[in-house]
Amino acid sequence: MAKKCIIIVNEQHCLFNEQKELLLKKYQIEGEIKVPTNGWNLKKIREIASSLIGKQVVFVSPVPALMALMQTSEDTTGTHRVPFKVFHNSVREKKQLPDGRIIQTAAKTGWELV
Repeated sequence: MAKKCIIIVNEQHCLFNEQKELLLKKYQIEGEIKVPTNGWNLKKIREIASSLIGKQVVFVSPVPALMALMQTSEDTTGTHRVPFKVFHNSVREKKQLPDGRIIQTAAKTGWELV
């Protein structure tokens, strides 16, 4: 049976098919935490870090402060490290916006779970 995980993703993002496949090969998705567009304040991030003790977490959208706090989350039983994985993709695609600007975004393929 696959391990359970909680995924953390910005509310404006969604998983690419390749990301879903990678996740489902290794994990059963137990839940999802949506990161609001405006983010969270540090108090909320601390609360979330504490709530994740004992869980496996996968970041689809990184939240640096949460990642740092998960390395030393505390509860009534002491200090814990919360294991987590992140998606990585070195491949970028160029896109031209309607105003002529060219931007680079992560490709839909080439994802790794590290």
